Amino acid sequence: MQNKSIKKKESNGLTLIELLVVIAILAILAGMSISALGEYIPDYRLQSAARELYTNMHKAKMEAIKRNNDVKIIFDVANSRYAISLDSGTDDDWQTINGNENLAIINLSKYSNVDYGIGNAQFKGINDVVSYNLDRASFGPTGTCGSGYIYLANSKGNSFAIGTLTSGVIVISKWQDNEWIE
Repeated sequence: MQNKSIKKKESNGLTLIELLVVIAILAILAGMSISALGEYIPDYRLQSAARELYTNMHKAKMEAIKRNNDVKIIFDVANSRYAISLDSGTDDDWQTINGNENLAIINLSKYSNVDYGIGNAQFKGINDVVSYNLDRASFGPTGTCGSGYIYLANSKGNSFAIGTLTSGVIVISKWQDNEWIE
């Protein structure tokens, strides 16, 4: 008699069931991380809007020095936007203000759920979301600006204050643990 042995076929791959289990586990983990990430998106958008305003204030200051002329940031709270302009900004036409083209127009609407506001914070000075006279921050040829703040808040009630000191120093603060942190 012949000794017949049955050889097992060795396999180094995954079976279809093993592959489906791994995909299911990855899908569950991805779903959990996306829902957790959704909690941080409003804060990320608020921080981005505050940083953009802070950067634009620096640009306006440098533009005023470069041009040896006043450069203003005009805040339109009712329409959730602001413009960097070379003029006083008394017209309603936001493409040109008193015949001068704006250097930039920024709409806060691009940051979903971010708008002018104080959120759950306290004001740092004057109780107004834009504390500059006539809602305009004006940088002079030396880079100085009157003191004031602009407050931005998100739908969660978190907020930032962006402003200037009389010396022209631009500051940004975040409301955290019942105090402003710079």
